[in-house]
Amino acid sequence: MTAGKLLNEAISSLRENGIDEPEANAQWLLSAVLKKNRAQIILNPETEVSPSQEIMFGEYIRQKKQGIPLAYILGTQDFIDITLKVDSRVLVPRPETEELAEYAAEFISSKFSGISINILDYGAGSGAIGFWLLKKFPNARLTAADKSAEALECAKENARQLRIYDRTLFANVETPNSLSGHYSVIVSNPPYIPSAVIPGLSPEVLSEPYMALDGGSDGLSVARLVLGAAGRLLVPGGGLFMELSGGDPLRLKHEASNDIWKEIRSVQDFSGQQRFFVAIKA
Repeated sequence: MTAGKLLNEAISSLRENGIDEPEANAQWLLSAVLKKNRAQIILNPETEVSPSQEIMFGEYIRQKKQGIPLAYILGTQDFIDITLKVDSRVLVPRPETEELAEYAAEFISSKFSGISINILDYGAGSGAIGFWLLKKFPNARLTAADKSAEALECAKENARQLRIYDRTLFANVETPNSLSGHYSVIVSNPPYIPSAVIPGLSPEVLSEPYMALDGGSDGLSVARLVLGAAGRLLVPGGGLFMELSGGDPLRLKHEASNDIWKEIRSVQDFSGQQRFFVAIKA
């Protein structure tokens, strides 16, 4: 069997099963099996695929047709310039979350360059945001906090692989109100999908941890807790950076106390959605 023939059959099968982006999914999966990049496969459709590779690819496609996220099938997800282990214990990091991490990095570079700082990543999951910031800022230390003990186990595995375990404190807490300490930066990608909306989501999204999706009745229940705790945990001049659903940063902005924050703003993502909530403590 050639790569081109196998790829065409897989794309047709994924499309028939209503899978989004069937071409890209099939290409990524075959790329993993053959250990070649996508361009090599596309440009060399006559590449021979061994029987064992064909069986592995068939199993990957079977999982994809069931709505399993691509990252879960492959076991990893790239986040900017680091690679993370991801599985059903954690949410798959999205491109928007990369934007949030870069906004936080810009703030650190401008306000705390070369200074030893403490960062809190609440709802850390795989550790994506916090670990990328640790790799970028060698003087930083991180508290990775999550309600899910299973998610924190995944984060610990990533911290070891990235060689930043010794700069990370892991906190299994029910809410951010259980945390103490003083932080220069708090980053969070909290659950922000309204509870009533979740049953209608795609099978792929529903494969991810419910705890990482459910933002309560209006999607802001956890975000409000993070905002409240941040006022207590941040040092003066420290910054809070949160990713929310499109439009929700504007709603939360109206609820924030002007007595605590000297600057509150909503920031658009690359698609033009009001996605990120940023608050700087007075």
